[in-house]
Amino acid sequence: MRLKLPRFGEIVAGAAGALLLLSLFLPWYSGGVDACIQIVDPPRPCAPTQLSAWDSLAVLDILFAIVALAGIALLALEATQRTSAVPVAWATLTALTASIAAPIALYRTLDPPGALDPRFAFLGLIACAGVAAGAWLSMRDEGIDRR
Repeated sequence: MRLKLPRFGEIVAGAAGALLLLSLFLPWYSGGVDACIQIVDPPRPCAPTQLSAWDSLAVLDILFAIVALAGIALLALEATQRTSAVPVAWATLTALTASIAAPIALYRTLDPPGALDPRFAFLGLIACAGVAAGAWLSMRDEGIDRR
């Protein structure tokens, strides 16, 4: 198997996907004792809160994980496929999914759950937008070589 050199769009989508996947494990939201959320049953004394994306987002964390894995897969498909048909089809699906997830990430960053402050939610937003931008760049027409 011979590997191809990926283009700029696929590199952006893959790197942003890896960053998004990593950011899902970081504390997206944090708050002091006043902004404490009782998650456990029975409730315990309130302590400073740090919630990762897996803890704070109900179903959206799965959507963000799908977007992250799709960006990484786009990079892998571009490097391993002989023709551009499979990577272009995958880039279309990735661009659609990431374009839906990026405004949702913006909303969750601007309106965090409860009274918590966004901490690493901005990193997730930037990474999600990076996957969308990389997928859109991957679909562009390269044009005719002028040599």
